[in-house]
Amino acid sequence: MDNTNEVKVNGILERKEYITHNLYHTKKSRILLSSLSLIMFGFLFSNAVSGDFFSVVFISLFIASFFSGALYLLTTVGIKIRSSREYKSDPIIQREITYHFTDDGINQYLGRSTTYLEWKEVLSIYEHKEMFQLYISKNKAIVLPKRYFQSSDEVNQFKHIIHQHAHTNKVYITEQ
Repeated sequence: MDNTNEVKVNGILERKEYITHNLYHTKKSRILLSSLSLIMFGFLFSNAVSGDFFSVVFISLFIASFFSGALYLLTTVGIKIRSSREYKSDPIIQREITYHFTDDGINQYLGRSTTYLEWKEVLSIYEHKEMFQLYISKNKAIVLPKRYFQSSDEVNQFKHIIHQHAHTNKVYITEQ
């Protein structure tokens, strides 16, 4: 690859990667739900348990933590099941897709269809160990597994393009 500001990647998103994307996407909501349930269950059990203050607090928090943790696990399993079913039922997700990132924007090629996005249309960008997520709406993201990139130099070039052209303060990627 030369020194121009462009990166072209392609691949087929795997079911496991789609599930991982959805787990990242819902992580804050699942944590918030579990935290609120911890407080709620703690309050409920503190009224149901009798004894001295420290015993009541300890027992209530122990029981509430159990239920809150169980709720977190149940929602995580639910997200995995829902994501897996969604992936299986959507043939477009299972097709090869090509992305061409340049100074001007993002071209997405899927079969005979081409979509162009300007950098200003990207709302937020996240980097995780195994993928990048480029959100173009609150619930819609371009999911780029790092395996789509042919080398670490290509990943660094992609990060460079993002740092130069992303029009959002919500860029959460590691430095090059």
